[in-house]
Amino acid sequence: MDYEEMVGRFVEFFREYNDDRNYIEELKDLLVIRGGRLLLVDFHNLLSYDFELADELRSDPDTVIRAANEAISIVLREDLRREDVDVKVAFVNYTKTFTPRQLNSSMIGSFVQVRGVVAAVAEGERTNGLKGFVKRSVFVCKNCGEEIVIQQDPYSNGSNKPEKCPVCGGNKFELSLEKSEVVDMREIFVQDPLEVLSNVGNASYVRVVLFDELARANINPGDEVLITGIIRGISKKKNSKVLDWVLEANGVVKLTKDIEDIEISGDEAQLFEEFARAKDFEQRFIDSIAPSIVGMDIEKKVIAWALFSGDDLDTPAGHVRKRVHVLLFGDAGTGKSEIIKFAAEIAPKGVWVSGTHSSGVGLTAAIDSMDGKRVLRAGALVIGDRGVVALDELDKMKDEDHDKLLDALEHGRFPFNKGGFHTVLMARAVVLAAANPPGGRFDLNIKTPLEELMRTFDQPLYSRFDVIMPVFKNKSNLEEIARAILDKHEGKIRPPFGKDFLTRYIVYAKRKIRRVEIPDELKRLLLDYMVKLGSVSDLTATRLMEGMIRLIEARARMHLRSRATIQDFLEVRRVYNEMLKRLVLSEDEERWKDALNALGGVIWTNEEKEKVEILLQIIRFFEGDNGAYLEDIVEEAKLQGIERDEVLKLLEEMVRSGLVKQVGPKRFVTKR
Repeated sequence: MDYEEMVGRFVEFFREYNDDRNYIEELKDLLVIRGGRLLLVDFHNLLSYDFELADELRSDPDTVIRAANEAISIVLREDLRREDVDVKVAFVNYTKTFTPRQLNSSMIGSFVQVRGVVAAVAEGERTNGLKGFVKRSVFVCKNCGEEIVIQQDPYSNGSNKPEKCPVCGGNKFELSLEKSEVVDMREIFVQDPLEVLSNVGNASYVRVVLFDELARANINPGDEVLITGIIRGISKKKNSKVLDWVLEANGVVKLTKDIEDIEISGDEAQLFEEFARAKDFEQRFIDSIAPSIVGMDIEKKVIAWALFSGDDLDTPAGHVRKRVHVLLFGDAGTGKSEIIKFAAEIAPKGVWVSGTHSSGVGLTAAIDSMDGKRVLRAGALVIGDRGVVALDELDKMKDEDHDKLLDALEHGRFPFNKGGFHTVLMARAVVLAAANPPGGRFDLNIKTPLEELMRTFDQPLYSRFDVIMPVFKNKSNLEEIARAILDKHEGKIRPPFGKDFLTRYIVYAKRKIRRVEIPDELKRLLLDYMVKLGSVSDLTATRLMEGMIRLIEARARMHLRSRATIQDFLEVRRVYNEMLKRLVLSEDEERWKDALNALGGVIWTNEEKEKVEILLQIIRFFEGDNGAYLEDIVEEAKLQGIERDEVLKLLEEMVRSGLVKQVGPKRFVTKR
């Protein structure tokens, strides 16, 4: 098929195809309503209308795309009387979809469709990686003024320049940017989708180059995308026989990143409703989580509830977190890691990351280098946006990495303004973490789990978790554990529900129950419980109350109820009582005071945070062997502009948060 015939057949397709779309009307909308310059053409529409033309896209994509663009120009000119706009065609919904891992050198020159997650954005002169590319250079001869036009290759090293003037033979030229054609360009790196990562481990990625309208699209690290385009072979060194490749995008579809993608049939919905009404439903669900781990029902219970967390709210009064965060903190070898990893696997969207192989880059985002490009690289919390992130061995992460978690845990987003990138990255993930105390296990004869918690983490971090459940190695059920291990290796474990059932049930519940109402009678019970806790505490435990509300709503959603019940409250209260009892190793509610003070949280303004840092530096300077004396701290702080009353208030909060410890009358030391 020659080029002119291609153009004619595309003109006919745009004018006459009318099965499920009308491309003439879409062109009108594109110009009048949206004002965009990219017409998305469904490849399956073209395939059903003109198989031969569609097949040409496979073998000669450059020519076909050029013909389609010319055809659109003809339709704009002849049908819509518009010659002042430049609309390009982007083919989407191609026949076969690859992951970055599946791409290879045999595909160079081919038109492909790739699905993955945006892992990084390359550095650019403007916000979020956008930069200019001189597509068509105009060089002016300095001797005679002749203009020479040269097409530039975005994948070659350096720019193409004329060797000599065809008129006068001169060899000195000046690039005229005003006469040259400059287009927007952006480079992103797309890695394997999350379900591939969970099966094969480390991610593969492909470098994707975006031009014009695509370069300006609202695409950020963590977004799941479906990209169509041409695989281009590139040589990193001139005349090298070794080729790399990039994907030059023709079309980009930003996939929805929530539960709406998964279809639930009417029969499935009816089955889910029946299961939810069964009295033993919750226990069967819990038994299906990491079924080879026995004796951990209460830990599995809170993890299960967290999977049914609601979506955060942004209200006129501020941000309201609905995501439930859980920390399993305790002895090594108890199955904590297996439980949170299993939860990430059954979540509709889940990521697992280990503290021994991660950093702030791996958790949030950072400037990195990929294929020789400076990039903004997304971490696990960004890639897991609106999903579940399992953070294993949280205690192995560096303190500075913990600091990077705080905004993501509380607000679900964090600003990034470094290296030419200015954006807000979304990290609205439910975080399920596992951590060991120093030495790998508790020594309950020396320290309580609460003391070990405060020794392992700073209060601003651990207070972000709604449930911190100490986990102990239980010697009383060793036979049951051994039997479970044998059954696992013999393939005898048969959980009540399979992984796919659990995933689809979570989807159905979260889709059906968007918001949970807490009735007035339950609010009174909550208030009474909080007042009771407050009576043995130095504060009102507001963070604990917010955590209880999130868990009550999550449990109601698990049972497909839009209105919480007293049973939801009683179950959550039982978990909180168990948590407090384990933290201080006592059922005596008077002994829970230390735990409530620690978990209740201290919230400082930015100005107060700066003053806290100053006080920490002062205490470190004076503490010596016996601790910093209060009056020395007050005197030095006054020189730094902090008055005595505020010093006393902040010191009290710093002791409560675990940043400093009082070691004697009026003597303080920093946490060691």
